[in-house]
Amino acid sequence: MEDKQITAIVYSQCPVCAKKEAQAAISKQLKDISHMHNQVVESRICNSCEEMQKKGIVLVLVKDAKTEEDIKNPYRLGPIAVVTEEFITKIIANEALLQYILSTRVAFIPESAWKMIGMDEIFERAATEN
Repeated sequence: MEDKQITAIVYSQCPVCAKKEAQAAISKQLKDISHMHNQVVESRICNSCEEMQKKGIVLVLVKDAKTEEDIKNPYRLGPIAVVTEEFITKIIANEALLQYILSTRVAFIPESAWKMIGMDEIFERAATEN
């Protein structure tokens, strides 16, 4: 008799902060799903990022892209900020990009742009005030 793994631990991953959330997967047809074990099978915004989106536009600091692959899955460096729509409107000149950011409520900001808009100084100031 062939051993089949009909259950697996799989993950949904937040596309904003990359946080993973575990869930159980069970094969309805009793097929082997061992290949799914410990894999990300779904992209879903986590509760904390969803709450941040309600407050404003979520900016995520990412490493400057070096390849097309980097653009598809940016390397997140940690800091996440929530800014107003007014702030985004002032810093984004491209109307199509602005409308996209306003509709998705998220923008991945490369290090070079993060510094240009003064976000590194804002984080430094906040760290010294706490």
